[in-house]
Amino acid sequence: MTEDLIMKNVTELKSERLTFREITYDDAGKIVEWRGDPKVYIFFTRPHKVTLEEHLHWYNNKYFTCRI
Repeated sequence: MTEDLIMKNVTELKSERLTFREITYDDAGKIVEWRGDPKVYIFFTRPHKVTLEEHLHWYNNKYFTCRI
């Protein structure tokens, strides 16, 4: 089944309670909100509360440019 998903270039997986999809620029506010929670950011390599500017820099210069 996993091979079928990869071969078909699936961009979104949905279940009754969850949607798994690629992040977008429009998600920035929600991501910054989540990343601002100490219960979340303690698990990151650089544990700190990120700013919107930091996140957008990462998104534009790392995430977005590294996508296939």
